[in-house]
Amino acid sequence: MASTLAPIYWRQPNRFRRTVPHMATLLESLWFVRPGYDQRLFAISDRNQVTGYVVAYRSLRTASPVTIMEWGGNSLSVLASMPHVLGAFGSNSIVVNFHSQDQILASLITSHGVKMVTTPLQGTVRVLSLKSLLARIRPLIQERYGRALNLSPRTKPKF
Repeated sequence: MASTLAPIYWRQPNRFRRTVPHMATLLESLWFVRPGYDQRLFAISDRNQVTGYVVAYRSLRTASPVTIMEWGGNSLSVLASMPHVLGAFGSNSIVVNFHSQDQILASLITSHGVKMVTTPLQGTVRVLSLKSLLARIRPLIQERYGRALNLSPRTKPKF
């Protein structure tokens, strides 16, 4: 499933560039199977092709709303999946976390009369070691662009 979802994730603006193995680790990790929570991955398809996904959770202890913690794919398809996600959880309220720069989703949500509230979800990343950063992103660049690039702190990469 990770090899199907990773390219969908890559096409989203403002996203960290995970490799396919990183996506697999994320989907199989312990946060996805937390005690006291019902957490699910929903694949959105258009006939025979997966075009998006939604990762949602809800507390089993409280009547809290369903929370969409991550999603990828066409914004309209993702929004169209919300009634199905709510139905799967047996809920009637949902919280969708998305980047404030995602103006398409913001416009779609507000045009349907839904109230948006901004919440600081992520912080700023400060690079402490450029050499270490370059070593870590080399496989990401190779997977994304299909070839290795000669990266060093003293040269500029050519795409």
